[in-house]
Amino acid sequence: MRLPRPKVPRATAHASVAPRALLLAILSTILSAFLPPFLPPALAAPAAPLQLFVAEPFLELRTGPGRGFPVTQIVARGESVDAMFRRGDFLKVRTERGVEGWAYAADLDKARLADGRFPSFHRGGLQGFKAHTGEVGVQGGEFGGSKLVSVFATWSLTGHLQFEASAAQFLGDRRDRYALDAGLGYVVWPERRWSPLLTFGGGLYRESDDPSSPGAQPGRSEGSLHAGIGLRLHLTQQLFVRGEIKERILLGDRDDNEDLTEWKLGLAFFY
Repeated sequence: MRLPRPKVPRATAHASVAPRALLLAILSTILSAFLPPFLPPALAAPAAPLQLFVAEPFLELRTGPGRGFPVTQIVARGESVDAMFRRGDFLKVRTERGVEGWAYAADLDKARLADGRFPSFHRGGLQGFKAHTGEVGVQGGEFGGSKLVSVFATWSLTGHLQFEASAAQFLGDRRDRYALDAGLGYVVWPERRWSPLLTFGGGLYRESDDPSSPGAQPGRSEGSLHAGIGLRLHLTQQLFVRGEIKERILLGDRDDNEDLTEWKLGLAFFY
């Protein structure tokens, strides 16, 4: 007598779902381990704004992220606002009545969280790189056949436009040479990790010999104009790479102005 074969249950959809769920769990764990250093909680999860309670007598809300925009709303002490995201020195917030506006981040430094703690506004990561106040950096390169070391600082005027100032010391010969520059920079894609950069401006070029050296020549000071193109690339936190190449024209008393090429590459810090 043949015994009936035991029925083996067929694999259901749950069997294929389990590996997929495990894979998603692993990916979520990996992403959660790497994302926090780059994205602040208020920016990483815009669906859950950060609730802040105003501690100053009042909080001004403007129509845009800048001091030049008019104040249209006042939030009284003790009332709360939901901070949604940051742009430069301003936070986009929503009041208890649902009115949205831009608050100066420094005005919320003394605000409190729901548990009474002070908030900490993260300025680093890719989000900070996309919208920040200024930059400071150091670069090395070459100018007219001589090595150079340069320091620079920028101040953001708009999302694309920034004011720049720099000082460079030229090395490699017995002459003392340096340049001081000021101008404007235009960031083509400020919302990306990397972006082309256009620069133009002017300044002062100075060179002189050591008076004690034999055959010393008299020094000269000349105005200069420059225009260039560069690249900005975010690395991590508040650190990025900036490289550029410039054409510099020295405006001397001679009949022909001197045209020299300058390139430099270095690291910078944004805040």
